Amino acid sequence: MAIVKTTIGIPDNIYNLAEDITKKLGVSRSHFYAKAVEAHVKKHLDQEMARMLDEAFSEELTQDEIDLQLAFKKRFDSILESENETW
Repeated sequence: MAIVKTTIGIPDNIYNLAEDITKKLGVSRSHFYAKAVEAHVKKHLDQEMARMLDEAFSEELTQDEIDLQLAFKKRFDSILESENETW
């Protein structure tokens, strides 16, 4: 996986809290921020997927459709988890 370097500006108090946490966890600042962004992106994608599914299936679903949605979500979560293992 390619790594992109970037510069961000954050409030001092958030930076200081993040520094304390990275020291307690024994992880690099880059790793900590990458994981935080990843968690936020995953949350956004989950919300967006839920919104799209709600829109697409606004009528009452059959049990087969519900099962398919659950299987898709499990597969999606599995893919995200396997990508996390490469960290």
